[in-house]
Amino acid sequence: MGNKKRILAWILSLAMVFGLFAGQVSVAKAASLGIYKFELESDKLPSEGGELVVNIQFDDFSTTDIPIYYQLKKAVSEYEYEVVEGYDNVEGQVVGNKLKINIPANKETKDVKYKLIVNLTSGKFETLWGTAETGAKRATFTVAAATGTEPGTPDTQKVLPDESHFRARAVDQNGNPVAGVKFDVKNSYNNLTPKSVTSDANGVVEIAIDQYDIDAAKTISLAENDKWECETTHSYTTYYYEGKIEKIDGQNLKDINEELVYVLKEKGAVEKADKAALKAAIDEATAIDTDKYSAGVEELKNALAEANTVYANEKATQTEVDAQVTKVKAAIAALVEKADKAALKAAIDEATAIDTNKYSAGVEELKSALAEANTVYANEKATQTEVDAQVKSLKAAIEALVEKEPEPQPEVKKVGSVALKTTVYTYNGKVKKPAVVAKNDKKKVISASDYTVKYAAGRKNVGKYSVTVTFKNGYKGKYTKTFTILPKATKMSSVKAAKKAFTAKWAKQSVQTSGYQVQYSTSKNFKKSVKTSTITKNKTVSKTVKKLKAKKTYYVRVRTYKTVKVNGKSVKLYSGWSSAKSVKTK
Repeated sequence: MGNKKRILAWILSLAMVFGLFAGQVSVAKAASLGIYKFELESDKLPSEGGELVVNIQFDDFSTTDIPIYYQLKKAVSEYEYEVVEGYDNVEGQVVGNKLKINIPANKETKDVKYKLIVNLTSGKFETLWGTAETGAKRATFTVAAATGTEPGTPDTQKVLPDESHFRARAVDQNGNPVAGVKFDVKNSYNNLTPKSVTSDANGVVEIAIDQYDIDAAKTISLAENDKWECETTHSYTTYYYEGKIEKIDGQNLKDINEELVYVLKEKGAVEKADKAALKAAIDEATAIDTDKYSAGVEELKNALAEANTVYANEKATQTEVDAQVTKVKAAIAALVEKADKAALKAAIDEATAIDTNKYSAGVEELKSALAEANTVYANEKATQTEVDAQVKSLKAAIEALVEKEPEPQPEVKKVGSVALKTTVYTYNGKVKKPAVVAKNDKKKVISASDYTVKYAAGRKNVGKYSVTVTFKNGYKGKYTKTFTILPKATKMSSVKAAKKAFTAKWAKQSVQTSGYQVQYSTSKNFKKSVKTSTITKNKTVSKTVKKLKAKKTYYVRVRTYKTVKVNGKSVKLYSGWSSAKSVKTK
């Protein structure tokens, strides 16, 4: 009895395969479906989602037009998925080896990853599968992030391919991205199309490279459609030892720095006229300052108006565009410039500024020439020849003027400079009386009889003194000059070294001094590490300097100073420095 049941089951199976019952093709409803091939036509959809197409080929002899159940899961973390609401145990229909599923739009700002699970057992899922859905076929795909822009609005980021992704951009003839356009990915060696991809909201065509797709050659071109056509194709090859892109269009991947582009043209679209030359001609005409021209302006305005009309006409032919370019350029060439009156204006201004009272002849002739020049300058239609003639006539009249003889003027005496022959003295106990040197504006010495000199009182001790020079006999002015008597200098007697110190001694100079200044440095010219110490008593003749560097050479010098009153303020007057002595600390 068991053998009879098995024979009957075999006959029923053949009946389903060949449609023996009532001459109809039966629908396979086997307990388990054998799938030979399971592949998505695109592994990335645009942000607006859309139709996901799954190619399913069965390995039995049944028809492929059968119902099948599937689930759609959305990634909630790197390894976890959850069932999308409304997509649990969905019955789909495989028609012509294709299962079509409508995928929701992605409103998130990042790509969303999905997992499609197709049940191999005819009927619904009895349990929700975990990370390993036993008895099911699985495939993953992504929906692009929401861009926040209208479809067709170009993104600002350059789209470039990398080792694991082929990327290009589909644009129309105006450079605007085109979304939702299907591209076929064909095997270059047999021209078969294992899958297709669709451009996203920014026109990006992206293909993820399978890590096992080694030593492959693929060609990506626009799929057959009713709207677009494209002459461009791109191809890539992978390394023979790993599934990573090596070259695109025969060029090494690392050398590709610009976007790969598919320029799509609408089928049946009329070729637009090239209006670049017309735009340039319009811009040139618009930039012209018509106030500079006396003729041809109205003709140019009319030509420009016609050109703008043709430029705005989307249906204008190339012949019409070219004709307008010719008209505008001809109108520009026909413009007649107004006379350049700049030179005439300058000549009129020069003649007008002349004081005619200074001239004995030629004044009337100048006035007549100036009147004619002003008439031509005011004439808007005056030619360049007429303008140039007036310039010449006016300049000739100016040159013909005869100046009156100048009246003799008395000589004006002016003081040019006043100085003291000596301005710095050194105290020697004697009264100082520096000589005065005065010169006129012609740098000639003024006689001492033309001025008086008054010296300040004293002029013997250290201090600053004034000398007042008052001019007379035609010269004017009073000048005050000063000279200085400095204290007498002293000299170094000795410099003795000590541990990180030294003691300097100098000759006593107590007459007309207040004290001393000792200066030391690590350089002979006193340019580095210069320190100065002031001794306020003129009877002190030594100074010990401590806290120095050991075994270091220092250069030491001394000078005197005296504190005096200048204009009510205390001022130190210094002698010159003594010769320096060197010392090396211990």
